[in-house]
Amino acid sequence: IQGKLNLISENPISRKEAYKLLAISLKLRGFALMEAEGYIVVVPEVDGKRHAIFDQTETKQTGQIVTKIFVLENEIASNLVPILKPLLTPNNVITASNSNNSLIITDYQENIDRLQKIIYELDSRLQKEKPFLHFWDQKGLSKIDYITTLATVASISNNLSWIFFSAYQCAIRYHFNQKINATISLAVRELSDAPLKTTYDNKKKILSLNGRKSWLVSTNVDMILLFVKLETPIRLSLNNKTSFLNSALVPIYKEKSVIRKTFEKIRILKNLSQGNLTLKNTKISASHIFSGKKIRGFSASEQFFIMLSLAMYFVTKVKSTKLKKSFYIVVKTLILDFNARKTLKLIVKHHKRTLINLIHTFEQLPERKAIINWDTDKIIFKNMLK
Repeated sequence: IQGKLNLISENPISRKEAYKLLAISLKLRGFALMEAEGYIVVVPEVDGKRHAIFDQTETKQTGQIVTKIFVLENEIASNLVPILKPLLTPNNVITASNSNNSLIITDYQENIDRLQKIIYELDSRLQKEKPFLHFWDQKGLSKIDYITTLATVASISNNLSWIFFSAYQCAIRYHFNQKINATISLAVRELSDAPLKTTYDNKKKILSLNGRKSWLVSTNVDMILLFVKLETPIRLSLNNKTSFLNSALVPIYKEKSVIRKTFEKIRILKNLSQGNLTLKNTKISASHIFSGKKIRGFSASEQFFIMLSLAMYFVTKVKSTKLKKSFYIVVKTLILDFNARKTLKLIVKHHKRTLINLIHTFEQLPERKAIINWDTDKIIFKNMLK
């Protein structure tokens, strides 16, 4: 390449500033700078891409075309390609490697530096539970239809914690006919060292609770639906009918008398702030209580939505067109059976083996490597489908 380029500055500038000005001027004319055996060489931009420097440090100079690999820890690399591609300078490239969940970008050094900050933000945006719950609220996932909720979460998830959480929320909304715009956790298990004690004031129609409950899917949910075995049956008017309750379901919000505590160590679904709660003379009005019998059959609801959520997740993640179609058939069948008003217990029984096979198939795929904590979190899904 031969030519003459005049750079004029009204004020004195440093060598570094002059180099940057040269790089920008060449870039506007379709040329790039690259290092070669200790020299800075001017080459056509297309050649610069082919011979880009592999950037392992932060010391490269402005104006040079470099190639850098970004290994992602949370987000799935292929999900970020359409987001980042418009941010590249013209004629430069970005590709995703599924084998190690990484992005490979060739671009000018200054743009690589800018993209690095964006990639870090995108990679960490849903790593923690609170940003995920903020995303959940923004999308209104507690009040839209089940299929949209599961599909939305499947499209952005890189871990099974969010897949389980979305299925769990749908199961609670469906089974208990909850219509409130809130995230919910059931609290059923009692702790042997602090069993739940109940007292009912028949005159004031107030139920008092003392003790501890576990397990909460998250201590950050808006509401906890507490299953309570009553020490003494209580008489209530439910749906214009007098009933005697031996157990009750009690909604708990963020009362001062309720302490939520997150477990220090979590073995599975580590992205969720799982924990327990302690109730200290927590008082609930009888008007907010409903029969504990409604908890019957919840396991089938939970299993069904976990099956549907997981199958939809696999559809969004597999690359093979053939496998995507076969996984989609499973999703379609589950939805058709659900819309046909078949009992969830029967649907689960009929399709359980199919879902176990889907897990086994996905486990053999390279896409599995991009799923955070797959080896531990898959266990809870397999156990729930036994």
